[in-house]
Amino acid sequence: MDTGDARASVEVGRRRPPRLDVGAWKSAVARVVFLALTWWALCDGDPSSLTFGLGVVGVVAAVSFVLSPPRRRGWTLRSVAGFTLFFLKGSVHGGFDVARRALSPSLPISPVLVRYPMRLPEGAPQALFRITLCLMPGTLSADVEGEALVVHALVDRGQGIHEELAGLELRVRRLFGLEGTPPPPEGAHA
Repeated sequence: MDTGDARASVEVGRRRPPRLDVGAWKSAVARVVFLALTWWALCDGDPSSLTFGLGVVGVVAAVSFVLSPPRRRGWTLRSVAGFTLFFLKGSVHGGFDVARRALSPSLPISPVLVRYPMRLPEGAPQALFRITLCLMPGTLSADVEGEALVVHALVDRGQGIHEELAGLELRVRRLFGLEGTPPPPEGAHA
């Protein structure tokens, strides 16, 4: 009796667990290092928190891997620096713009709700898009309706708001290393 064929048929029927490639391993290690440094900073570098911290970092890392598996292509220093600069510039500009409008009654405030079809994948890219959107001058993420985001803007800038949202979405795509540029969305006032 030849057992070679039996082993081959068992091997074919058995599923192997997915393997992480080098890029995903780098992403996973970077995430664990980030979580460990965050724990260390939150505990002011207290060595007595190390034992409990290792457990917390392990659990949080495991949950984060289930909710958002490590990606093959990680962020580059250039993309993070570019997005950080954009984020800081938008935050400062947005703060000054809203304060100026609040303190000067002659400046126009004409609130509008705009529906913007998001073309980012669910998860971290959409979350970062919505969070960053709130720091753009006079805008706020008001609701999510399926694939569309409802945006509240202090001033009705017509098509300009859609162009700003598309620009922000493109920056988020670049940060996450998402390939290709999707076609421009057809947004509408809500």
